[in-house]
Amino acid sequence: MTDILTLPIDIHCSKLLDWLRSRRHIKSEWPQKLSQIRQLISSAIGDMPENDEIATLLSNASLLTTTEADTKNIFGRYSSQRMKDWQNIIAKYEEDNVYLAEIASLLVDLAQYQIPGFKKRISRLEATIQLEKQVDKNEDEIDFGDDLFETEAMQSADYGIEEIAVVDDKNLKDSNCKSHPNVEESVARGEEALTVLENVFTNALLLTELLELKSFFKMRHHELNTDHFASELLFANDSVRLLANGMSFVEKWLQATEQIIQKLQDPVLCHLTELRSKAEYLEYLSSEIYSHKERTEKCRQTVDALNNRQKDATKEIQQLLEEIQNLAAIARDLKSFIEQNISKRYNNRKVNIVGSTVTI
Repeated sequence: MTDILTLPIDIHCSKLLDWLRSRRHIKSEWPQKLSQIRQLISSAIGDMPENDEIATLLSNASLLTTTEADTKNIFGRYSSQRMKDWQNIIAKYEEDNVYLAEIASLLVDLAQYQIPGFKKRISRLEATIQLEKQVDKNEDEIDFGDDLFETEAMQSADYGIEEIAVVDDKNLKDSNCKSHPNVEESVARGEEALTVLENVFTNALLLTELLELKSFFKMRHHELNTDHFASELLFANDSVRLLANGMSFVEKWLQATEQIIQKLQDPVLCHLTELRSKAEYLEYLSSEIYSHKERTEKCRQTVDALNNRQKDATKEIQQLLEEIQNLAAIARDLKSFIEQNISKRYNNRKVNIVGSTVTI
């Protein structure tokens, strides 16, 4: 029996109120009594915060013992109504251990809800900051299209401007050219005046032919890799020549075809082709560039907004950490007070309020 009495009493924080109620240290109707006590406090000192500390109330009462010292009667009791009100409030707090129930309720609320809630909020803010840092990193990698037309195709494009060669008059005299006045001369106009690459229709036709040629070389490359000679029956005339040149021949022409297709499909070259063939395409292209710049500006504004949110989140995290430290200090004081109070009721046995939430 002696060994049992020396064992510590472990109480889980979440079950603290139930433990006090089951041991009859507090009654189930303590919330109603606490509400009545708060009404008495309100009538005694005016508005008082609901969750004010008990120490404030006790300090006010001890202060009255000095200010109301002259109001004692012959029996040593205070005749001041103000002092009687405070003594009545303290008596009701101590009756049925209402003060112990309230302190236990405050500890459970701090350890189980408020502090964990702040920690979850910090975790969400930290995740937001990490996401916004990733956005900032991607911003450095984004091409906003400031050099939209500064490409190799733009530099190598032929705008139809040719150098005029200077010819010596002496050579003209010695030339064998003869005029033919009866031959009709015609000047190409409209689409007929455009080259194969400048004309949209012929450009598309050429690209189609090149794509078909690319497919042919790919198929032939596959046949040579798989040692499939059935194609020789279909290409009896060309198979010997192609096979003689071997794989390098096919790969060489396939690579050359792909390079030509890549140059023909260059966006800048396509725009230039459309500009040469369609006068109204300039207006369309201008509107696209303007729209692109608008989207770019919106993206930059979004990035700036995210940077501001990141700064606000960092500031809020700092404030929450300070608040957690303050609440943790209060929770430790409440925990120590409850452990000492319960220990006195069990012959000074050691009392531990356990649980991960109280490890603050």
